[in-house]
Amino acid sequence: MGAIQYTVPRKENEETMNFFMRHCSVDAPALTLEAENTFISEIFEWEIYRDIQKHTIRRTYIFETTEEAKLFVTKVGQLAEREQHHPDTAQDKHTVSLEVYTHSVDGLTENDFIIAARADMIFEEMMGLI
Repeated sequence: MGAIQYTVPRKENEETMNFFMRHCSVDAPALTLEAENTFISEIFEWEIYRDIQKHTIRRTYIFETTEEAKLFVTKVGQLAEREQHHPDTAQDKHTVSLEVYTHSVDGLTENDFIIAARADMIFEEMMGLI
């Protein structure tokens, strides 16, 4: 399996990795804009989208085959079930897009960044990068 797109290595330090390996917490509070900006700097290729109604983070993954894309969606779905925190997922052939936010606060919490980082880990593992 190989990815068509992967450009920036993840920041890796023990403190960051330990944070992203935590489980999602129930009733996590909404993050401040400053905290959102700090967290987004730790996960590459994700972007923050802010509008009047909500804040979200989004990333698109590109795979060589539709089967790889389907497997990724399945693995992210399994992660979401374990953590009880579900990203919006869209697949179009070789492309998978994830949008993550906490519906209960119409914004971002630590849980969103945990899911994003762990989705990246799934991708990296599938591509043989870790």
